[in-house]
Amino acid sequence: MAVVLINAWDPRRNNVLLYENRYFAHIIVRHPGVEIEYILLAVEAPDLITCDVNDDLVENYYKQGAIWDMPEQFLKVCVHFDSDRGKVITAYAVDRPKPNEVVVWKP
Repeated sequence: MAVVLINAWDPRRNNVLLYENRYFAHIIVRHPGVEIEYILLAVEAPDLITCDVNDDLVENYYKQGAIWDMPEQFLKVCVHFDSDRGKVITAYAVDRPKPNEVVVWKP
C-alpha cells in the first residue's frame, strides 16, 4: 500500500497527494533541498497556479519564498490531475514562472 506524505487541499478545494515513493525516489534524488513542508506550503497557499504547456492534465503551483534559504526563488510543484484528485509528480526551484503557461488561479 502506498504511503501518503501529503494529503492537502489547494485554494480551489482540489485534493492533492504526495506519495512517499515519489518524494524519496524522485524529488529528493533530483532536487535535493526540497522539503515536504515546502511542497505543502506551495499547494495550500500558492502565489499562482498554471496549466502546464506540455500536458493538459498537469497544473503547476508556484510559491515564491517557499524554500526558506532561497527567498527570491519560486518553488514549482507539478501536480497531475486524473480527476478532482491530484498527485505531485515533481517539485523544484525556478527563477520565475514560465511566461507561456496559462494562469488558471491567482489570489
